[in-house]
Amino acid sequence: MSEPICPLMREPCIEHRCRFYVHVLGKNPQTGADVSKFDCTFAWLPMLLIEATKAIRETDDEISAFREDTRKTQQHFATAMLGAVEQHVPLLQREDDK
Repeated sequence: MSEPICPLMREPCIEHRCRFYVHVLGKNPQTGADVSKFDCTFAWLPMLLIEATKAIRETDDEISAFREDTRKTQQHFATAMLGAVEQHVPLLQREDDK
């Protein structure tokens, strides 16, 4: 296997002497396999973008669920308020008749 070429310097990778050579520890977002590896930040970009997209989708799902719960709660509250108003309207109308 040939030596990796740095996309910035266009020379062989200097690995640990480079600020862009980082250690990533976690799980692969596509396979779920554990990851503990040093590599160039540019090489990590596709996997990190996939992970960010997955996190955004999960957040969107949570927001949608929260929005639906909030809508249901507001609907119950509005129904309760309407019931309370309807109970007091006849009393107000009777006072106006006097």
